[in-house]
Amino acid sequence: MLSQVLLLNPTYIFRLVNYQVVNAAEYGGVLQLAEGTEMSMAGLLSSLVLWIAAPLAFAAYLLKKREV
Repeated sequence: MLSQVLLLNPTYIFRLVNYQVVNAAEYGGVLQLAEGTEMSMAGLLSSLVLWIAAPLAFAAYLLKKREV
């Protein structure tokens, strides 16, 4: 449950990616809570892409509706 809550914040997603790359389990910290979860690197990176694409798509939708 907590690992899904971490996906709501792009900063934590970036930290989780770094956590997996560096294998920082021995360093401790807040992200050690997500240590037992099985989140893949592809899933984390796709979450980051979604954080970029969703606001851009929403902005494009709003601008398309607007009259110039």
